[in-house]
Amino acid sequence: METTGFDRARTGGRSAGPLGGAAVLLGAWAWGLAASSTSAARAGELAALRGDHTAQMPGEGELVLLAHDARLAGMVAVAAGAGLLLGRRRGAVAGWAAAVAALVVANVALGHRVDGWDPPAAAAALLGAVAAVTALAVLAARRVGRPVGRPAPSSRAWDLAPGVLAAVTVPVLVLQGFGTDRYRPWLPADLGASDLVAAVASLLVVAGCALRCARTRGAARVAVLMPLACLVVLLEPSGGSVQVRGQLWAAGAALVTALAPFVLPGARSPWVRPLVLAAVGVAVGLVPALLVVPAVVGGVVSMAVLAPAGAVIGYDGLPVVGGALLLAPVGLLVVTLLPSDRPRTGPA
Repeated sequence: METTGFDRARTGGRSAGPLGGAAVLLGAWAWGLAASSTSAARAGELAALRGDHTAQMPGEGELVLLAHDARLAGMVAVAAGAGLLLGRRRGAVAGWAAAVAALVVANVALGHRVDGWDPPAAAAALLGAVAAVTALAVLAARRVGRPVGRPAPSSRAWDLAPGVLAAVTVPVLVLQGFGTDRYRPWLPADLGASDLVAAVASLLVVAGCALRCARTRGAARVAVLMPLACLVVLLEPSGGSVQVRGQLWAAGAALVTALAPFVLPGARSPWVRPLVLAAVGVAVGLVPALLVVPAVVGGVVSMAVLAPAGAVIGYDGLPVVGGALLLAPVGLLVVTLLPSDRPRTGPA
């Protein structure tokens, strides 16, 4: 593919940092929306349990567990955005590890305290804790030196990891079911908006990582257009606002469009990769268990993070966002094994 005249450092490289910062802010906001509405979620449960309760309505503890799962979605968006924001700077490895650890601890320490706060205040509390710990880790790593704190120059996986993590999180958000009739009538408005904000944050990371890795103008266009296409697929109007679709076919379509910026560029054949990607989307859309099984298993594993914050799995409901943490290594392995987008002519 022709790359003459394309300056990756001047275009995608400069765009990645601001997109990562925006994703961190939006991810923290998604966390704040969910964490500040736990009591409201419990009130929604009680309203659903009164009177003629049926199996198609939320059970005891189900909406509260959903709020914990939504908090995890916000945390994943913050973690992915932090990875994009740190990039290959000195101390990036230590900074990203510290950011993830700070998110887990802050979710436990702040979750109960911010219940009932305004979402921006809750988000600011999370951001303050994570930013302070991350900055200290980066400074400490810079004093130690490059072997501890800086990715290897040839580490393509490091550039891709935040984007792939964000990309596989987006279809899992469909499985949360915020847009289904089971949850929609009983969800507090803030909790109902949290998965939408987390989805937008995740797609900003996808775009930023894809732009950072783009070596052609075509790849840069794909990096921008595919996340926009994913939003179109993912969102639907509802009562004067928009929400994440509850239909399972949307998970397959979202998976394809979110991963496309990492798969399509660099194809030696114009048909092989698009056909494989489309086949994956069709398979997931027709057989949702392909995505549901890792989402459920990963969600149960994520209780190691959610349980200390007060999450409890009852008779109804399971967390599913943790499934992205299982899907991400698989997606990263597949994407990194694909030939990189090596330019044939012109500067990289």
